[in-house]
Amino acid sequence: MKIVSLNAFESPLSRTNKIRLKKLTEELLRLKPDIICLQEIIKAKTARRIQKLLQPYGYRTFIQPKRIFNHGGLVCAVKLPVIKHEFTPFKNQGVHVSLQLAERIIKKGYQCVKLQTDTFPVTVFNTHVASIFRKKSKKQLQTRFVHVRQLLDAIVKTKGNIISTGDYNFTPHDQEHRFMEKAGGLTDPLEITYFPTVSPKNTNRKKSFIWPKYSVRHDYTWLSKSLLKKLHKQKIIFDTPYKIKRRFIHLSDHYGILTELKV
Repeated sequence: MKIVSLNAFESPLSRTNKIRLKKLTEELLRLKPDIICLQEIIKAKTARRIQKLLQPYGYRTFIQPKRIFNHGGLVCAVKLPVIKHEFTPFKNQGVHVSLQLAERIIKKGYQCVKLQTDTFPVTVFNTHVASIFRKKSKKQLQTRFVHVRQLLDAIVKTKGNIISTGDYNFTPHDQEHRFMEKAGGLTDPLEITYFPTVSPKNTNRKKSFIWPKYSVRHDYTWLSKSLLKKLHKQKIIFDTPYKIKRRFIHLSDHYGILTELKV
């Protein structure tokens, strides 16, 4: 079973959204994953477009489109039989007087999709946790923590075979990482590698005035201990630029994660 997760970077500040996301969809189809989890697909029309592009290839795609925005910015596309699915917004939507206000508009939260493999059920959580725009802001840090806590409450109640993936906006050194391991009973297979998923070498970040100019890891695909035994490999993908209309650009401002399980 192959799982791909990526923050797809549909940003109003990017002029390459359309061509990047089209190329991204092509590359996703080339990888032939059983489960695709995307974050930061902000516009409802973009989410519907991706849903339409994936449908002929056997994917059932879950989105939350409203008039303008796709709530949560989340997309989960699966080829496996679906038992149930739902989207849950976070109760705390961030600080009003800050850049987190933009995140309030799309109502961040998490998708929960329960699937049936040939041998056992598995539950996938796809999320995008609050961004920290000021590292010393206690309110912003508290928002991130309560997002993780609400997600973990749902994970602990679910039990069984769990995959929790997405952009968590914390590093392996932050308390939330330890919280995921200890309270959630989950494992980060890439923990000892320190591979970054956010880098100043990324073509979409070179001119950024918001984010720091150093490499860091914010993206994860966590596995329950029952699935860790079935792990074949996990690696960083989409970390090299693609030639698109005579330019070499990365598909997102994040790198993705590919996970393969022996199922």
